[in-house]
Amino acid sequence: GEGGAVSEHDKVMRLRSELGEGTRNAEAFRWDPNDPESAVIVMYVHNRPDYFKQVLASLKEVKGISKAFLIVSMDGMYEEMVSAALSGLDFCLSRVIVHTKRQTMPHLQPLLAIKQHWAWLIRQVFEKQPETAAWTRPVLFLEEDHQVSPDALTTMRSLEAMLPRCPGCSGITLRFGCGSKRASPAEKAAAYGRACAFDGFINTAYAFNRSVYEMVAGSSDNFWSFRDGWDWSLFHLMQEGRFPHRQLAPAVSRVKNIGVQGATVDAETASRFLDYDLSDG
Repeated sequence: GEGGAVSEHDKVMRLRSELGEGTRNAEAFRWDPNDPESAVIVMYVHNRPDYFKQVLASLKEVKGISKAFLIVSMDGMYEEMVSAALSGLDFCLSRVIVHTKRQTMPHLQPLLAIKQHWAWLIRQVFEKQPETAAWTRPVLFLEEDHQVSPDALTTMRSLEAMLPRCPGCSGITLRFGCGSKRASPAEKAAAYGRACAFDGFINTAYAFNRSVYEMVAGSSDNFWSFRDGWDWSLFHLMQEGRFPHRQLAPAVSRVKNIGVQGATVDAETASRFLDYDLSDG
């Protein structure tokens, strides 16, 4: 009844004040957007605290993470998620932002609620957040169950250096693009420094820049009229020629999806590979 709604609202307000509005760790880490080793990482999280803690622990081990700016976007105020953020976000400059629509409008279909949060989030990153409003390089997007390897950022920089040689690429994914799941350890070792471009969009640990964001923002009618998740909506834009049709990826994955498949689909329709060598970057 009424009382329940009020206490839920009170809880949300209390958790919001615990998190604070500003950046975290500003006294310990200085983020310099002009440093070529700097990075912007954005995590979209829901309410799976055990995965979230594991992913924060994996990020803490990433080489160069202290030069990153991390935005954690929560789609609701959940006690354990807030406490995981308060205790686990201690390795770089970070900010927690909140989109409560999924929590406050439970009648919304999950896919649509996630799509709304995703569209809101990319706008926050590329237009609203003061640190990133002028950032032009790729932004790495993760979810609370995307555990990354220690060389995730160095791999991303190598791939970023190759993007000019990858016409039609929307950006990067750290998910394997062309290595076989059944590759032997020796084959994996040989492929570790290689990369490939493929047709499609993998929705795990992907990165794109401002110009790609502007393509999505400029096609919002088509994006919203397609009644499916945000990733399938990007496929729809791709089919209409409004979104780049390829991605660049390492041959050996630098990310592991530790959760069961989430609410959106995992599309590995990778084909027509081009080989690159990461060391060329």
